[in-house]
Amino acid sequence: MQQTDLISSKESTGTAEKKELIILSNGTVIGWNFGEQQLLEVAPRLSSALDEQYAYESDEFDFIELEQLPPNPKSNGNSYMINDIILIQNVTEEKKILDKVAFSIGMSRSTRVSILEDNLEQFLKITRRNSDRLSKGLPVTASEHDVLQLTGKLFLLRGKLNLYNELIDTPDLYWSEPTLEKIYQQISTSLDINWRISILNRKLDYATDEQRAFLSFLNERKGTRLEWTIIILILIEVGFETYRFWQDTRPGSSSE
Repeated sequence: MQQTDLISSKESTGTAEKKELIILSNGTVIGWNFGEQQLLEVAPRLSSALDEQYAYESDEFDFIELEQLPPNPKSNGNSYMINDIILIQNVTEEKKILDKVAFSIGMSRSTRVSILEDNLEQFLKITRRNSDRLSKGLPVTASEHDVLQLTGKLFLLRGKLNLYNELIDTPDLYWSEPTLEKIYQQISTSLDINWRISILNRKLDYATDEQRAFLSFLNERKGTRLEWTIIILILIEVGFETYRFWQDTRPGSSSE
């Protein structure tokens, strides 16, 4: 598990509340007919099982759960989204639960991307200080170690987005379940997941180029310092040799 996300869904009908809690292996908690405050009371009990701790991210959606299938040939009796409202309908309770899980996994992508977006914004705030100093003609105070450390964090962030989880791929489970895959794609499209991932990758590209520029600048500055050090050492050596030559050639000096 990598983070805890809270997603609450409130039924928009006047029926009796049936609360359902779904906990995903990636650390996301989805409550159907739960409020955000209720989920915040549940989350601390799960945090001890998490490998990494992040600030909570939460989203809230409205849904309608129908007890009977309406005559709607377009949906073929399956759950779907209309605008930003989730409509849960199916023949059996088991299929309704599978539909809710598909919606939940799709919704979890939004909060997980939000966590990465927040992490990148915090990262950019740090690197912006160096850019501001350069734009004002001031020396950069960051060391090579600092820049390398930030670059490592940047690579880790890019890995979390593109390599270490299923944010950019459809879960293997849904490849053989066209109905559930459609639900997963609907909620992902509604939340602009692919667009947000694309924007995040562009920002990561910029941040990577920026760190490379800083590292090149620091290496050049380090190289210049080494060159001046060598020049000064040569001048000192020349000074000693000149002094010794003067000592040997001045009147009254003893020579071999």
